[in-house]
Amino acid sequence: RDGLPSGSSGGIIQVKNLNLTTSFSTTSTSLVDITGFTLSINPTRSDSKIFVLASAYISSQGNDHGAYLYFYRVKSGASDEEIGRAYNQKANVQSQTGGAVVIQALDSPSTTATVTYKGQLKTDSSSYNARIGAGGNGGETNIPDSVITLMEVSG
Repeated sequence: RDGLPSGSSGGIIQVKNLNLTTSFSTTSTSLVDITGFTLSINPTRSDSKIFVLASAYISSQGNDHGAYLYFYRVKSGASDEEIGRAYNQKANVQSQTGGAVVIQALDSPSTTATVTYKGQLKTDSSSYNARIGAGGNGGETNIPDSVITLMEVSG
């Protein structure tokens, strides 16, 4: 089944990928959707799992302030389900400092309907920007793309 011998699981059925080349920033202390950092997949089987891999460079504008990246499965008519989170805390360094973070999870949406995943960002102080895809000073030079990869895995 799905390229594997009968009775086995774990084969990759399909892969979806997104490379976000733009940056996003917020001064919100509540989570806000990151523009363009959303990806959908249509599972072929209801017992499939979705391997979710999200990576990004996040930074905070101010010393000793954090940027928080959360990743959710969007649920129609209900609260979104958290898949994972990552955090970048600065410690008395120059404002352009940030760091690469990775979120990975094996999700079980139990559906063949379209499943959408999205990233959200917040800061711990409304006086300072939290950024994705840019350094703390807002520069995008030598900053890696933000990436979402979704893989349907046979159940």
